Amino acid sequence: MHRVLSRQLRRLGLTLDEPPEDIASWKWFVQKVESAYEEADRSRYLLERSLEVSSRELLDANRQIQEQAQARVDRYEAHYRDLFRQTRVPTWEEDFQTAAERLEQLRHDGVTDISAHLLENPDVLNDIVTSIEIIDVNPAVAELVRSDDPAKLIGPVDSLLVNEQNTPAWIAQLETIWERRGSLRIDDLVGNRMDGEVFHGILEWHAPMVRGSYDYSRVVVSIVDITHRVEAEMRMQEVLKSKDEFLASISHELRTPLTSVLGFAEVLRSMEDGEEEERGALLEIIASQAADLSNIVEDLLVAARAELGQLAVMQVPIDVHAQVAQVIEGRQLTGHEIRVPDRPETAVRAKGDPERVRQILRNLITNAERYGGDDVWIDVRHDDELVYVRVCDDGRGLPEQVAERIFERYYRTDPTGGQPGAVGIGLTISRDLSEMMGGGLYYERVNGHTAFTLELQCL
Repeated sequence: MHRVLSRQLRRLGLTLDEPPEDIASWKWFVQKVESAYEEADRSRYLLERSLEVSSRELLDANRQIQEQAQARVDRYEAHYRDLFRQTRVPTWEEDFQTAAERLEQLRHDGVTDISAHLLENPDVLNDIVTSIEIIDVNPAVAELVRSDDPAKLIGPVDSLLVNEQNTPAWIAQLETIWERRGSLRIDDLVGNRMDGEVFHGILEWHAPMVRGSYDYSRVVVSIVDITHRVEAEMRMQEVLKSKDEFLASISHELRTPLTSVLGFAEVLRSMEDGEEEERGALLEIIASQAADLSNIVEDLLVAARAELGQLAVMQVPIDVHAQVAQVIEGRQLTGHEIRVPDRPETAVRAKGDPERVRQILRNLITNAERYGGDDVWIDVRHDDELVYVRVCDDGRGLPEQVAERIFERYYRTDPTGGQPGAVGIGLTISRDLSEMMGGGLYYERVNGHTAFTLELQCL
């Protein structure tokens, strides 16, 4: 008899040894119940086997899903790391979690304006920023900050990176966490390289979204270096400013001789006969001022043609001393005595454009008379390849930082001695012309005096 059936019958006080009076019915009943129990056992066995198989299949399926998911994660991780390493954009992976916890503590302590609080408490800002952990950097970061060992960049943020220049950027990043946002862009970042130089960049800051909230332990920060663009914009601003000053200077320099010419012309017109000596002096002044005006206009015209690429120079044999003499003769009315070298018996000859050589010498002499010392002289020397025409004066010279910039177009030195600043194209045009003739023009201090040297090719 089925054991379960036997146990149940005993609970009822029935056994096979003491059957009921209707033995046939009893046997039928017992057989039916026993058959039901046996069927139940078979069903349970099959169910257990089915559950075992299903469980094993589910475990296998779950393992396969986990393996596939892990493979996908590994593939994405490898893909991300490849992109991270290979991108030319400097990129950091940083852990802001501790910083986020400290910001929450400040919120709990009653701080409502985090930006103002950090500005007023630089020690708190420094403490929070130095809790940020740099997890990884790509090779482009090392290039940006000029580090020879990227491994040195891993770890807590150095307190030296928290300074007046980049404080706004750090506060903006912490404010992003304070406001529970996941991204930030800073278009005017100012950073420091390892060698102390400053760079300008655009910063992109992103925290991943995990289960409905931002994970500040895996923040990705990238910086696009725009230093060259910013420097170009600054140079453009300087050029625009210089052009404005150039226009003002042109107005002044044209007005000065014109005023003199007009004024003395009016005086001449009102003079009576018999004042020939005074009339001659006035005519000399008018001629001198008109010559200065003509030279200014000539520089402007040559500058315009040079910028348009329409300026050409001749390459013909010239007598250098003869060109110097012609320039000095044309400047006799200025009243400024200029010492010139004696002309040698054998002419010193060079290749160049006579008109442009004289224009260069006029500019150099004018520059020496206006901004140099009282003593101005010209020296001519040569070797087997070059002729050197040097215009010298005993002035104090130029500061080192502007000695080369004076040849930049529209650059103007500060006014000295009550004189207005130079127009800003004379030296530029002079250098351009000298190079177009195959020579050069440079500034130097020689034996305590100032010298501008024009080089021309020997014949």
